Amino acid sequence: MDGTHEEEVPNERGLTTLKKLLKKRYGTDWNKGRIIHESTGSYSNYLRQFAA
Repeated sequence: MDGTHEEEVPNERGLTTLKKLLKKRYGTDWNKGRIIHESTGSYSNYLRQFAA
């Protein structure tokens, strides 16, 4: 997630696990970062919606 740590999260609607990890690591500023991802068809839809 930050280039030095690796996490795996389930590809679930709303990405609640990812949101919890970001809040734990970055606190109240968790949503001010940037998300870079490679589109992998339908698998990236939840992440694209989450990042928007």
